[in-house]
Amino acid sequence: MNEEKPTTAYVLSLIGGVFIIIGGVIVMLLGRSLGFYYGFTTIFLVLGVFGLILGVVIILGAVLAYSNANQRSTWGIVIVVLSIISLIANTGGFIIGFVLSLVGGILYLTWKPTLYPYAGTRMCFGCGRYVPVTYPTCPYCGTQAPAQIPYQQAYPYQPAGVPQQVAQPYYGPPPAAPAPVPPGPIEQSCLNCGESLPAGVKFCPKCGTAVQQ
Repeated sequence: MNEEKPTTAYVLSLIGGVFIIIGGVIVMLLGRSLGFYYGFTTIFLVLGVFGLILGVVIILGAVLAYSNANQRSTWGIVIVVLSIISLIANTGGFIIGFVLSLVGGILYLTWKPTLYPYAGTRMCFGCGRYVPVTYPTCPYCGTQAPAQIPYQQAYPYQPAGVPQQVAQPYYGPPPAAPAPVPPGPIEQSCLNCGESLPAGVKFCPKCGTAVQQ
């Protein structure tokens, strides 16, 4: 599954969570109407509340997995596990919620961003900004470069209008124009490694040390 963002997984998990919540509410209502006659009021109530909690957590996981690339696999596993539990607890939102959230969680686990080649730049998986591939640490948010991105082997960034060599491909959505860290005036040096820091950065791109403002 290759998309710019895992929209399909997000939508399916979200709808599945809503169905599981609705299933929990209906189980609670059935507990009030039928449980009184058969003595199962408490059991229905517990199962209904449990279904509500499962649905809310699945929706929360869908949102967090969609917004944070570093947590997609973790929340994908959580969504899959909770969807299976919901099926056992309260029919998984009439089976529909179970199926949708299960598929959504699996899609989160198998999702890979569309591959776009941009010479000398990579997208930070933490903040989404484009930085030179020679930086092992994002200077804006401090996120480390993923191991699969060979930033040491890539060519340095070249300004627009200058013929560029083809570098290794990098993951990320296609920007209007790649925006690496500008060479700008030097504000200070990193207190840890002595690297000269461009203006406006919050972390040293070499060692990841936070810049003292």
